[in-house]
Amino acid sequence: MTKHKNILRDAAERGIRYRDEIADRRVGPSVESIATVSAFDEALTDDGCDAAATLAMLDEIGSPASVGMTAPRFFGFVIGGSLPVTVAINWLTTGN
Repeated sequence: MTKHKNILRDAAERGIRYRDEIADRRVGPSVESIATVSAFDEALTDDGCDAAATLAMLDEIGSPASVGMTAPRFFGFVIGGSLPVTVAINWLTTGN
């Protein structure tokens, strides 16, 4: 299997797991999970980073520190608003 298929499958599995577990997790992040996001504070390298490691870090550190807006207990606020250019950029980057 090619490397790009591995990373896409890993992302899909992580996204599916997140959606499967969202009803059982906290709506808001814990103090402990927010404290772990300092792991993202690192120097950028000229050579970049391993894609699989970056995806894992975003999921394992970022996901617990996020707000579960798709959770059945989320009774939050209206989120968003957009400009046509931001929607267009989203479409372009998602499709590329």
